[in-house]
Amino acid sequence: MNFPAVADLQRWSAEVARDPASPAFVPLARAFRRQGRREAALRLCLRGLEHNPAHIEAHLLLALLYLDSGDRQRACDEWGMVLHLEPESFEAHRGMGFYYLERGELPRAREHLERAGTARPGEPAVREALNYVRERTAGPDGPTRRPGAVVHRRDGATARPRGRHQPRSPRRRARPSRSLAVPRPRRRR
Repeated sequence: MNFPAVADLQRWSAEVARDPASPAFVPLARAFRRQGRREAALRLCLRGLEHNPAHIEAHLLLALLYLDSGDRQRACDEWGMVLHLEPESFEAHRGMGFYYLERGELPRAREHLERAGTARPGEPAVREALNYVRERTAGPDGPTRRPGAVVHRRDGATARPRGRHQPRSPRRRARPSRSLAVPRPRRRR
């Protein structure tokens, strides 16, 4: 990992201490994250965004910090903010795509991953995820439908398919009446 020089850390710290609105909070917070000081990086990012609410790199870094701490919903909110500020952001589309993929929302994942793939066609993780999503959302007859969705067939009939998520109704076994049942032998003590 490439850590910044001590002189750079001191310069950024002094600059942020002098002027809380200084954009030097981003490289300083990024350095804190690399050093494993995630709480300090998070506080620094939040304070910096109070003064620079449209700073795209800060929102992207904050999303990564939330992701590191396991708060995927807040990370998604930050990526949404980035997309509001810069609609073609590769990092935000990639983050949102993987977020929705993890949640199983494949159409939304596909939308974001396709936009990320358009921005950087050679990105292997995005390409692989997009292939996975495309395989899951397209079957031989078109897109996969939700289990239980009504299917309109070409002949005009409708049917409610039984997928693997929708079990068949339980089969009833014919039970002999009690009068015909063979009594079980009693166990002796």
